[in-house]
Amino acid sequence: MWDRLNPESVVNTSLLLMVLLGILFAYSFFIEPGMVVVKEVQINGTGVHMKVVFLSDFQRMSTDPEFMQQVVELTERENPDIILLGGDYIETSESELPSAAPLKTLHARYGVYGVMGNHDYGMITGREFPPNDLMASGIRAFLEDSGIRILSNEHVQIGNVTIIGLDDLWAGERDEAAALSGNISGYRILLSHNQYGLPITKSDADLYLFGHTHCGQIRLPGLGSVPKLFGFRGEYEMGYYKVNGSDVYTTCGLAGGPRFLAPPEVTVIELN
Repeated sequence: MWDRLNPESVVNTSLLLMVLLGILFAYSFFIEPGMVVVKEVQINGTGVHMKVVFLSDFQRMSTDPEFMQQVVELTERENPDIILLGGDYIETSESELPSAAPLKTLHARYGVYGVMGNHDYGMITGREFPPNDLMASGIRAFLEDSGIRILSNEHVQIGNVTIIGLDDLWAGERDEAAALSGNISGYRILLSHNQYGLPITKSDADLYLFGHTHCGQIRLPGLGSVPKLFGFRGEYEMGYYKVNGSDVYTTCGLAGGPRFLAPPEVTVIELN
Protein backbone atom coordinates (compact mmCIF):
# COMPACT_ATOMS: atom_id res chain seq x y z
CA MET A 1 0.00 0.00 0.00
CA TRP A 2 2.73 2.46 1.01
CA ASP A 3 4.48 2.20 -2.35
CA ARG A 4 1.28 3.40 -4.04
CA LEU A 5 1.06 6.59 -1.96
CA ASN A 6 1.41 9.77 -3.95
CA PRO A 7 4.38 11.71 -2.50
CA GLU A 8 2.68 14.97 -3.41
CA SER A 9 -0.46 13.95 -1.47
CA VAL A 10 1.65 13.07 1.58
CA VAL A 11 3.34 16.47 1.49
CA ASN A 12 0.05 18.29 1.03
CA THR A 13 -1.60 16.38 3.88
CA SER A 14 1.37 17.07 6.16
CA LEU A 15 1.28 20.77 5.33
CA LEU A 16 -2.47 20.88 5.98
CA LEU A 17 -2.01 19.23 9.37
CA MET A 18 0.75 21.68 10.26
CA VAL A 19 -1.47 24.63 9.31
CA LEU A 20 -4.38 23.25 11.36
CA LEU A 21 -2.12 22.67 14.36
CA GLY A 22 -0.77 26.20 13.99
CA ILE A 23 -4.29 27.63 13.91
CA LEU A 24 -5.26 25.56 16.96
CA PHE A 25 -2.15 26.73 18.82
CA ALA A 26 -2.81 30.38 17.99
CA TYR A 27 -6.47 30.12 18.96
CA SER A 28 -5.76 28.34 22.26
CA PHE A 29 -2.97 30.68 23.38
CA PHE A 30 -3.89 34.04 21.87
CA ILE A 31 -7.59 34.17 20.96
CA GLU A 32 -9.83 32.24 23.34
CA PRO A 33 -7.89 33.36 26.48
CA GLY A 34 -8.96 36.92 25.62
CA MET A 35 -12.60 36.03 24.92
CA VAL A 36 -14.04 36.71 28.35
CA VAL A 37 -17.69 35.71 28.51
CA VAL A 38 -20.43 36.63 30.97
CA LYS A 39 -22.18 33.45 32.18
CA GLU A 40 -25.63 34.09 33.63
CA VAL A 41 -27.14 31.62 36.09
CA GLN A 42 -30.68 31.81 37.48
CA ILE A 43 -31.35 30.07 40.78
CA ASN A 44 -34.98 30.23 41.84
CA GLY A 45 -36.74 29.37 45.08
CA THR A 46 -33.99 30.81 47.27
CA GLY A 47 -36.17 33.18 49.27
CA VAL A 48 -33.83 36.09 48.50
CA HIS A 49 -33.49 38.54 45.64
CA MET A 50 -29.82 39.22 44.99
CA LYS A 51 -27.35 39.48 42.13
CA VAL A 52 -23.96 37.88 42.84
CA VAL A 53 -20.92 38.25 40.59
CA PHE A 54 -18.34 35.49 41.08
CA LEU A 55 -14.73 35.89 39.84
CA SER A 56 -11.81 33.55 40.38
CA ASP A 57 -8.27 32.62 39.30
CA PHE A 58 -6.71 35.98 38.48
CA GLN A 59 -3.21 34.66 37.67
CA ARG A 60 -2.83 36.77 34.54
CA MET A 61 -3.10 40.21 36.15
CA SER A 62 0.61 41.00 35.87
CA THR A 63 0.84 39.90 32.23
CA ASP A 64 -2.48 41.16 30.87
CA PRO A 65 -3.64 44.29 32.75
CA GLU A 66 -5.97 45.38 29.94
CA PHE A 67 -7.85 42.09 30.20
CA MET A 68 -8.29 42.51 33.94
CA GLN A 69 -9.54 46.05 33.47
CA GLN A 70 -12.10 44.67 31.02
CA VAL A 71 -13.20 42.11 33.64
CA VAL A 72 -13.67 44.84 36.25
CA GLU A 73 -15.71 46.94 33.81
CA LEU A 74 -17.91 43.96 32.92
CA THR A 75 -18.44 43.30 36.61
CA GLU A 76 -19.36 46.89 37.42
CA ARG A 77 -21.77 46.94 34.48
CA GLU A 78 -23.78 44.20 36.17
CA ASN A 79 -24.40 46.44 39.22
CA PRO A 80 -24.04 43.46 41.61
CA ASP A 81 -25.34 43.26 45.16
CA ILE A 82 -22.33 41.15 46.21
CA ILE A 83 -19.01 40.34 44.52
CA LEU A 84 -17.30 37.08 45.51
CA LEU A 85 -13.67 36.26 44.67
CA GLY A 86 -12.46 32.66 44.51
CA GLY A 87 -8.72 33.07 45.09
CA ASP A 88 -5.47 32.68 43.12
CA TYR A 89 -4.82 36.42 42.87
CA ILE A 90 -1.22 35.84 41.72
CA GLU A 91 0.66 33.28 39.66
CA THR A 92 3.97 32.85 41.48
CA SER A 93 5.12 35.95 43.37
CA GLU A 94 3.86 38.68 45.67
CA SER A 95 5.65 41.14 43.37
CA GLU A 96 2.69 40.74 41.01
CA LEU A 97 0.30 42.39 43.46
CA PRO A 98 0.60 45.96 42.11
CA SER A 99 -1.02 44.61 38.95
CA ALA A 100 -4.08 43.76 41.04
CA ALA A 101 -4.90 47.47 41.32
CA PRO A 102 -8.07 47.10 39.17
CA LEU A 103 -9.57 44.94 41.94
CA LYS A 104 -9.41 47.96 44.24
CA THR A 105 -12.16 49.59 42.20
CA LEU A 106 -14.63 46.72 42.54
CA HIS A 107 -17.79 47.84 44.27
CA ALA A 108 -21.02 46.13 45.23
CA ARG A 109 -23.99 47.17 47.32
CA TYR A 110 -23.20 44.74 50.14
CA GLY A 111 -19.46 44.49 49.65
CA VAL A 112 -16.71 42.37 48.11
CA TYR A 113 -15.65 39.11 49.79
CA GLY A 114 -13.04 36.54 48.87
CA VAL A 115 -11.04 33.49 49.86
CA MET A 116 -7.44 32.46 49.28
CA GLY A 117 -6.25 29.97 46.66
CA ASN A 118 -3.27 27.65 46.32
CA HIS A 119 -1.18 30.09 44.26
CA ASP A 120 -1.57 32.67 47.02
CA TYR A 121 0.37 30.32 49.30
CA GLY A 122 2.94 29.42 46.64
CA MET A 123 1.40 25.96 46.27
CA ILE A 124 1.64 25.44 42.51
CA THR A 125 1.35 21.66 42.29
CA GLY A 126 0.07 20.76 45.74
CA ARG A 127 3.38 19.15 46.74
CA GLU A 128 5.47 22.12 47.89
CA PHE A 129 6.03 22.33 51.62
CA PRO A 130 5.73 24.41 53.67
CA PRO A 131 3.26 26.93 52.24
CA ASN A 132 4.45 30.52 52.04
CA ASP A 133 2.37 32.00 54.85
CA LEU A 134 4.25 35.30 54.71
CA MET A 135 3.32 35.79 51.07
CA ALA A 136 -0.28 34.82 51.77
CA SER A 137 -0.45 37.34 54.62
CA GLY A 138 0.85 40.06 52.29
CA ILE A 139 -1.76 39.23 49.66
CA ARG A 140 -4.53 39.20 52.25
CA ALA A 141 -3.41 42.56 53.65
CA PHE A 142 -3.20 44.09 50.16
CA LEU A 143 -6.74 43.04 49.31
CA GLU A 144 -8.25 43.99 52.64
CA ASP A 145 -6.58 47.41 52.42
CA SER A 146 -8.68 48.00 49.32
CA GLY A 147 -11.91 47.03 51.08
CA ILE A 148 -12.08 43.37 50.05
CA ARG A 149 -12.79 41.14 53.04
CA ILE A 150 -10.98 37.81 52.93
CA LEU A 151 -12.83 35.04 54.74
CA SER A 152 -10.55 32.48 56.38
CA ASN A 153 -12.70 29.61 57.65
CA GLU A 154 -15.38 32.02 58.83
CA HIS A 155 -18.72 33.38 57.80
CA VAL A 156 -20.40 36.77 57.57
CA GLN A 157 -24.09 37.57 57.73
CA ILE A 158 -25.49 40.02 55.16
CA GLY A 159 -29.19 40.47 55.80
CA ASN A 160 -30.75 37.05 55.32
CA VAL A 161 -27.73 35.72 53.39
CA THR A 162 -24.65 34.12 54.97
CA ILE A 163 -21.34 33.97 53.09
CA ILE A 164 -19.13 31.09 54.29
CA GLY A 165 -15.49 31.31 53.21
CA LEU A 166 -12.98 28.44 53.36
CA ASP A 167 -9.21 28.89 53.31
CA ASP A 168 -7.02 26.93 50.89
CA LEU A 169 -6.93 23.12 50.84
CA TRP A 170 -3.41 22.60 49.46
CA ALA A 171 -1.89 24.93 52.04
CA GLY A 172 -3.50 22.82 54.75
CA GLU A 173 -5.57 25.77 55.94
CA ARG A 174 -9.08 24.67 55.00
CA ASP A 175 -11.24 24.06 58.08
CA GLU A 176 -14.90 23.42 57.33
CA ALA A 177 -15.82 22.88 60.99
CA ALA A 178 -14.49 26.30 61.98
CA ALA A 179 -16.19 28.01 59.06
CA LEU A 180 -19.54 26.42 59.85
CA SER A 181 -19.42 26.89 63.62
CA GLY A 182 -21.70 29.35 65.38
CA ASN A 183 -25.04 30.73 64.28
CA ILE A 184 -25.60 30.47 60.54
CA SER A 185 -29.00 31.40 59.19
CA GLY A 186 -30.80 32.42 56.03
CA TYR A 187 -29.60 31.52 52.55
CA ARG A 188 -26.06 30.11 52.79
CA ILE A 189 -23.39 30.56 50.10
CA LEU A 190 -20.18 28.57 50.62
CA LEU A 191 -17.11 29.88 48.81
CA SER A 192 -14.05 27.65 48.39
CA HIS A 193 -11.22 27.81 45.88
CA ASN A 194 -10.75 24.03 45.76
CA GLN A 195 -13.68 21.63 45.84
CA TYR A 196 -11.72 18.40 46.36
CA GLY A 197 -12.80 16.37 49.37
CA LEU A 198 -15.49 18.82 50.40
CA PRO A 199 -18.85 17.19 51.18
CA ILE A 200 -21.76 18.76 49.32
CA THR A 201 -24.71 18.74 51.67
CA LYS A 202 -27.82 20.86 52.01
CA SER A 203 -27.32 20.93 55.78
CA ASP A 204 -24.14 23.01 55.32
CA ALA A 205 -24.92 25.33 52.41
CA ASP A 206 -27.52 26.11 49.78
CA LEU A 207 -25.05 27.25 47.11
CA TYR A 208 -21.42 26.13 46.66
CA LEU A 209 -19.06 28.24 44.53
CA PHE A 210 -15.72 26.84 43.33
CA GLY A 211 -12.77 27.95 41.21
CA HIS A 212 -9.40 26.22 40.64
CA THR A 213 -10.35 23.88 37.76
CA HIS A 214 -10.26 26.53 34.98
CA CYS A 215 -12.87 24.14 33.50
CA GLY A 216 -9.93 22.03 32.37
CA GLN A 217 -8.64 24.82 30.09
CA ILE A 218 -8.44 22.38 27.18
CA ARG A 219 -11.66 20.49 26.45
CA LEU A 220 -12.29 17.96 23.68
CA PRO A 221 -15.76 17.56 22.15
CA GLY A 222 -17.41 14.47 23.59
CA LEU A 223 -14.54 13.84 26.02
CA GLY A 224 -14.45 16.94 28.19
CA SER A 225 -11.51 18.21 30.19
CA VAL A 226 -8.10 16.93 29.10
CA PRO A 227 -6.60 17.30 32.63
CA LYS A 228 -9.47 15.24 34.05
CA LEU A 229 -8.79 12.49 31.49
CA PHE A 230 -5.31 12.27 33.02
CA GLY A 231 -6.49 12.19 36.63
CA PHE A 232 -7.20 15.79 37.67
CA ARG A 233 -9.32 15.60 40.80
CA GLY A 234 -12.53 17.62 40.82
CA GLU A 235 -15.89 16.07 40.11
CA TYR A 236 -17.70 19.35 39.42
CA GLU A 237 -15.35 20.74 36.83
CA MET A 238 -17.43 23.22 34.85
CA GLY A 239 -20.65 25.13 35.28
CA TYR A 240 -23.83 24.32 37.19
CA TYR A 241 -24.75 21.14 39.08
CA LYS A 242 -27.51 20.11 41.44
CA VAL A 243 -25.99 17.94 44.18
CA ASN A 244 -27.79 16.52 47.22
CA GLY A 245 -30.33 19.31 47.15
CA SER A 246 -27.70 22.08 46.93
CA ASP A 247 -26.74 24.21 43.94
CA VAL A 248 -23.09 24.00 42.83
CA TYR A 249 -21.28 26.23 40.37
CA THR A 250 -17.66 25.94 39.20
CA THR A 251 -16.38 28.91 37.22
CA CYS A 252 -13.85 28.67 34.39
CA GLY A 253 -12.05 31.56 36.08
CA LEU A 254 -9.90 34.20 34.43
CA ALA A 255 -6.46 32.59 34.13
CA GLY A 256 -4.63 32.76 30.80
CA GLY A 257 -4.04 30.20 28.07
CA PRO A 258 -4.00 27.69 26.72
CA ARG A 259 -7.79 27.54 26.56
CA PHE A 260 -9.98 25.58 24.17
CA LEU A 261 -13.76 25.38 24.67
CA ALA A 262 -13.27 26.79 28.18
CA PRO A 263 -13.19 30.59 27.81
CA PRO A 264 -12.48 32.83 30.82
CA GLU A 265 -15.65 33.98 32.49
CA VAL A 266 -17.42 36.48 34.67
CA THR A 267 -20.18 34.56 36.44
CA VAL A 268 -23.42 36.39 37.23
CA ILE A 269 -25.78 34.52 39.56
CA GLU A 270 -29.32 35.80 40.02
CA LEU A 271 -30.90 34.52 43.23
CA ASN A 272 -34.69 34.65 43.28
